[in-house]
Amino acid sequence: MSGQGRLSHKRAIITGAASGIGEASARLYAAEGASLVLADIDPKGASVARELDAEFVRCDVSSAADVERLAAKALERLGGADVLFANAGIAVESSVLATTEDDWQRVLGTDLTGVWLTCRAFLPSMLANGGGSIIATASQLGLVGIANLAAYTAAKGGVINLMRSLAAEHGRDGIRANALCPGPTWTPLTERLTHRDGANEDALHTVAERTLLGRFGRPEELASAALFLASDESSYVTGSALVVDGGYTAV
Repeated sequence: MSGQGRLSHKRAIITGAASGIGEASARLYAAEGASLVLADIDPKGASVARELDAEFVRCDVSSAADVERLAAKALERLGGADVLFANAGIAVESSVLATTEDDWQRVLGTDLTGVWLTCRAFLPSMLANGGGSIIATASQLGLVGIANLAAYTAAKGGVINLMRSLAAEHGRDGIRANALCPGPTWTPLTERLTHRDGANEDALHTVAERTLLGRFGRPEELASAALFLASDESSYVTGSALVVDGGYTAV
């Protein structure tokens, strides 16, 4: 979809676009004039893409082959990339001692290695086009610790510094790289964790109560921040961790 808007004439790729922040961002990007390629391991992303006149690619971002296939299809569809939103992510609730090696590798494979693979796949075309905006979903928990999300917090902290390194390497090439750090946000992932058992529901609502606003964020609120980072309004913003957490990390 193209037209007038804050992303008019921009070509954007969003991973993790089937639900939550990724879906909300896809809808907002489309409304603001972007041409889109959407990716997710969940085939439900195809219905979102159809609504938005976008291309859908089923992609496991922890697989280098999948990511390279995504890049090839996106470049074939769009002819280039102006915005890359590396948003795909998973979580496993577990302490440092209880986390298995498989769970550790699975979470870091998606949440950190997946971001690196996606950036690596799209960087050459962005460099050839004279730059662009790269956004990666981190978390407020990449800035502060919390119990029982060992692999997740480690991965999200890594994403923040990966974006800083990318910004340092390619700022003079016209590429901006920023981490988006959501606080507690009500997404399908949050809902699945909440409904697993009653104790977990209490813990999650305690996290939401720790925000200064006393509530979960909405995916649309995070999408607005992702739109800012994708648009030319953030043309002097790079190497940053944009925290949108309802004040969770402020006190």
